[in-house]
Amino acid sequence: MLSRDLITLKRDNVFRVTGIGWVLRAAHYGFRDAVDAELGALGLTFSQYAALTQVRDHEGQSVAKLAALSELTPQRMHQLIGQLEGKGLIRREPHPDVERVLQTWSTEEGRAVLSRGEDCARAIEERMLTGFTEEQEEQLAKLLNAAIANLHGLADGSRPATDR
Repeated sequence: MLSRDLITLKRDNVFRVTGIGWVLRAAHYGFRDAVDAELGALGLTFSQYAALTQVRDHEGQSVAKLAALSELTPQRMHQLIGQLEGKGLIRREPHPDVERVLQTWSTEEGRAVLSRGEDCARAIEERMLTGFTEEQEEQLAKLLNAAIANLHGLADGSRPATDR
């Protein structure tokens, strides 16, 4: 069992001891902040980048479906989709069978911006993992996936299907 005071974080130039949950939170926000800073040059936020990725990966889906896939509220996804549409990175069209449902598609410009964003994210991942061997990277991914599975009560390490 890990000790609760296993990991140290630096705040206001003072190292404080904390648990693994806080370290995961710090890693998440550190990564997100670094990606946000790089994506700013592309005119995107991290949230917009994530939404654009979902649109590209699930072309033709409704905002409600994209929200469920992203584990976001439909209202938040609607905001993000509106922002991306305003930038010309996605387009929406009525569903052929259900006119009140709008299908969402990435534009050529959206896919180009997303490709540059993915390059930014990969570069930050590489920076984050500087000094790690390939085996350490694989072990870290395996351990984090096991922790996620534990939180979702899945012994086999699979991700739960969203039912939203």
